[in-house]
Amino acid sequence: MSIGKYFKILASLRLKKDWYVYLLPFVAAPIAFLFAPPAYAFIPEFLVAYGIIMPLWNFVYLYIHASSSKAEYIRMKRHYEVDEKSITAIHADKTMSEIDIEDVVAVKERKNEMLVYFSKSAFLYLPYSAFEKKDLETFKDWLKKR
Repeated sequence: MSIGKYFKILASLRLKKDWYVYLLPFVAAPIAFLFAPPAYAFIPEFLVAYGIIMPLWNFVYLYIHASSSKAEYIRMKRHYEVDEKSITAIHADKTMSEIDIEDVVAVKERKNEMLVYFSKSAFLYLPYSAFEKKDLETFKDWLKKR
């Protein structure tokens, strides 16, 4: 997975989860403008500046994380072997990791990919193009059975 792809996944997940946090300063600024006493006239400007800077900072942070050496393992090339009981990842450095299908806590299907979560924030990225059509349907059935 490329740095850009990993960043896009992280950014879209953050936006879907926290969209209201990014919108809140822009909703609060007009209210503060109407009701803030003159001594607090700076509050609407602060809220607008915060509303612009906070998302930018979050996306810069996500990009730095996606391109950091800590994320190299996540971006490493690998292939998966899937059966009814487990998902085995075989990494480019010849290491292997195995996840039991029973340990999958959630599956998020997107346009051309699937994110298989085995904890609240840890997921496997599986593009649909990695599967043959019948194998993809079989895999989805295995996940639904868990």
